[in-house]
Amino acid sequence: MSFTVKDIRDYAKSLGISAPPGLKKKDDLIHSIQTSEGNSACFKNIPDCALGNCKWHADCVGR
Repeated sequence: MSFTVKDIRDYAKSLGISAPPGLKKKDDLIHSIQTSEGNSACFKNIPDCALGNCKWHADCVGR
């Protein structure tokens, strides 16, 4: 499943991550979310990622 920027902003907000509109890119928001969840900020940083159960996998490897 691919997420829209609005979906990502809403999810980030639910985690207490605030980003004024237009100031953070999709990748930056996902990195912030990954870090806040205790994961590495790996979105689009691992060329051959095989972690299929990651919620960002479709957006990440579908570049």
